[in-house]
Amino acid sequence: MSNKLRKLTIAGECVCKYQVVYNENSNKSEGNAAAELVKYIELTTGHKLPLVTDDAPATEHEIIVGHTNREGELYTVDREKYEYEGYMIAVCNKKLIIAGHEKRGTMYGVYDFLEKHLNWRFFVPGLELMRSEADVDMPEGFFEEKLPVFEYRDIDWIYARDVVWANKQKLNGNYRRYDEAHGGNLPWGGAIHSFHHFFPEHEYNSQPCLSDPKNIEVAIERVGKILEENPWIELFEISQNDNQNYCKCERCNAIAEEEGNQAGVLIRFINALSDHFKDKYPKLHFQTFAYQYTRTAPKKTMPRDNVVIKLCPMECCYHHPLYADCPQNIAFASDLESWKKAAKKIYIWDYSTNFSYFLAPFPNLSVQQKNVRWFAENNVKGLYPEGNYCAPSGEFAELRGYLQAKLMWDPYMSEEEYNYHMDDFLEGYYGAGWKEIKKFIDFTEREAHKRHCDLWSHPNLVIPLEVWKENCAEIHTWWDAAEEAVKEDKERLANVQRSRLQFTFLELTVTWEDRFEGKDKESRDNYRRDCMRFYNALVKGGIFWREAYDYPPKVNFSAPPLSWCNAHTYGEPETED
Repeated sequence: MSNKLRKLTIAGECVCKYQVVYNENSNKSEGNAAAELVKYIELTTGHKLPLVTDDAPATEHEIIVGHTNREGELYTVDREKYEYEGYMIAVCNKKLIIAGHEKRGTMYGVYDFLEKHLNWRFFVPGLELMRSEADVDMPEGFFEEKLPVFEYRDIDWIYARDVVWANKQKLNGNYRRYDEAHGGNLPWGGAIHSFHHFFPEHEYNSQPCLSDPKNIEVAIERVGKILEENPWIELFEISQNDNQNYCKCERCNAIAEEEGNQAGVLIRFINALSDHFKDKYPKLHFQTFAYQYTRTAPKKTMPRDNVVIKLCPMECCYHHPLYADCPQNIAFASDLESWKKAAKKIYIWDYSTNFSYFLAPFPNLSVQQKNVRWFAENNVKGLYPEGNYCAPSGEFAELRGYLQAKLMWDPYMSEEEYNYHMDDFLEGYYGAGWKEIKKFIDFTEREAHKRHCDLWSHPNLVIPLEVWKENCAEIHTWWDAAEEAVKEDKERLANVQRSRLQFTFLELTVTWEDRFEGKDKESRDNYRRDCMRFYNALVKGGIFWREAYDYPPKVNFSAPPLSWCNAHTYGEPETED
């Protein structure tokens, strides 16, 4: 980490000679990107460059950002090639050019330039660091470009909803609201698990009959009304409610028998919508889930070319790659293969936390790198790994989300590159004691790989409680050392202590017998006070431990914390004397 000013040269010329040029009539994100470039060049070098529009006279030394009138004889930008948010960075005749897709590509090019060449890191909102003291030269003739593999990239952690940070991580999904200066929102409409929106006479815990011609007419009418009011929509989500109660009428059963599964019923319904609207709205795509009972592609009916399949590996094991010879994952690998043959475009709705035990370790950091690469190799075009969207995390949400963003932007990175990003984040976010925290990550990854888990596995199935008990004393020293190393650094100490809560949750659980059961009053009182401090830390941090549950009205601090979230029944709270 460095605050030292550095020298930046372009084709051997000091950056202090340069001006930054943009077109004020181009997309607002390009003007914002130009201003950001001026800001970070000053932070890096101490030189504040003039920011001018392309109406200003051309000079010998220019950094050109976006679509300007400087294009022509010296260089051109193939914007059709960069359609899905790509960009180029080039040095030509002493000019540095950063330009691409006007809505987001140029902006992403600027942030990649800052990260890759000026060594800036945007770890979490409010924590940005320059990670090198070396001088930088962008040589004459330099050229690089980026064509994103995934056209849709999003994560959903509470902290990741910050728009500026999301821009810097090249996230473009609608789990936050972007103004035009930050790229604008995707042209997305409809909603997930949305059949009940279009068939309000059906309750959310049921599914409508998708083979009923009257229901198809109703859906066409209601979708059509939304499109008339919002003609800018290009991706319309309409998908099954979140339950297994699909229609079992004679007509639906006959289609399912013919198609081999319930997905055939769904796809015929979605295709009917596609056929109706394709001429009036030629850019429109429909998006629907392949989820639970619709996860396998139908045998006969193929989705129309403008239908996006959002495939969900909810039932899988997250201790092993989704393509591995793992009993919980074999079927999903086959399902992806079936949809790859059937659908023109596939997105993945992935998962990256334990929804029954948000606070417990979810050791899939090594696995997620392998999974994202596999998705890219299998022509997946969009990815959303769902995280703890309910509340701030006491696990490793910040690290996990940072790595997810990196993987979606560069899914073919090597394992060594991925580990570099992990270590880089750990040092920047946790400070001098980061290697002690890495020991904890390595321990949980190593132990978890020995067994299987799903999205709701009891912590004892993720890593047996007896393993935690055997290693508890040593792990405690790792977290103590991490705290000690940053005791004078208030921000990083808070980061360490917040992530330590996942271990405290288990430590208080596995030491209950040794500290409370059958012990003297002093020991029991000390245990209760530690439980109370732990609970108060959760409340202060806004940290929930389970999806769809807030804090309990009563907590029995004489019981281990794991029991608090197991049953959701509570005794009278204890108060500290």
